[in-house]
Amino acid sequence: MANAPVVSVIDPLEIRRWDEPQFAQARELWQGLLQRSDADPLFMSWDWQWRWWAHHAQYLRATLLILGFYSSDGDLVGIAPLYVRNTFLAGKLPLRRIELIGQAWRDPHAVFSEYLDLIVARGHEEAVIRSLAQWLEGERDWDDLALPYLKAGSLAHQLAREHLASFSHVREVDPVVGYSAPLPESFDLYSRGLASGVRRKVLHQRRKLHNPMLVSAEAGEVGGFMEALRALESRRWGPKQDLLYGFNEDVARFYASAGSLRLTRLVSAERTLSVMYVIRVGSTEYYLQSAFEPEASKGMTLGYLHFGYQIEAACAAGVKRFDFLAGTGRQRDYKCDLGSETVTLVCCHAIRSSWLRALYRLRRLVSGWRSRGPRHSEARE
Repeated sequence: MANAPVVSVIDPLEIRRWDEPQFAQARELWQGLLQRSDADPLFMSWDWQWRWWAHHAQYLRATLLILGFYSSDGDLVGIAPLYVRNTFLAGKLPLRRIELIGQAWRDPHAVFSEYLDLIVARGHEEAVIRSLAQWLEGERDWDDLALPYLKAGSLAHQLAREHLASFSHVREVDPVVGYSAPLPESFDLYSRGLASGVRRKVLHQRRKLHNPMLVSAEAGEVGGFMEALRALESRRWGPKQDLLYGFNEDVARFYASAGSLRLTRLVSAERTLSVMYVIRVGSTEYYLQSAFEPEASKGMTLGYLHFGYQIEAACAAGVKRFDFLAGTGRQRDYKCDLGSETVTLVCCHAIRSSWLRALYRLRRLVSGWRSRGPRHSEARE
């Protein structure tokens, strides 16, 4: 933003801080930079980031901290989509934390975004990372910085590992594994690559359905489909915060209007058996959520069946990748059956304040002492 206030000049870049009205008006500029970067096209898009912020800012009582990085000729070459909030360690000790928009670390009520990162034009990565690190070092009003959930080697991961360690204690915690499937030209080729037991669940159990159909939500039907998904999910997992539902419906409506929503119901004998929420961006489909009718699942694996129909439609449309993302099922990590490639995501936690670093050092010492257990002589006694 040309009129955003300059907060620092770190050769060769100028750093400007955006306020919320500037963020709200930045879609064209943001998306243009995203296309010139290697950041994820869904979770780092303005459309996702702005809606996440709009739904979470008041709940988190957070303050926007978006930094724009500009070259000497005034071109936007990087965005650090950050915010800051006051929180508590172990529910008791107050601290001021910086985080990436799209995630509220370890808050079970917030929407979980993946592949978070900085957005940087190709060729400017090192300059932006170095400038951001120097700005963070000079900015005193924060205690720790949480960067979840990052791909190994991403720009935010490089920032933490290679730069923040010089003035803060950096640790990697909370790893999760995601799965994705490169899609061949046909669903037949995809299904042949599955283990025989999985192929039976995905494909051969279709014979147990009566007049099955995969029904896609039209733009005016998003609310009804999302309500059906919410009802099924609540019956299986229990009700969740309205924050999650409000955000997902907002996002679903936008992507429906853009022609990118793949929100479907699996219907058999005119009865909805399951609902699946998927967004297509470019040549990738992102699986976000699904739920099925528990009473109808006897003798069938409805989740696998719905995946089969969804992936079959994706193959027919020329989609190149189906990303299952991270997260496990209620009883097992079912995604490993369907996705042949894995990605490990980590959270980088940079601890800045001296008292917090001392506290973590003490906790590590106590944890290490406990893990060693009694010495052999003590054990015999």
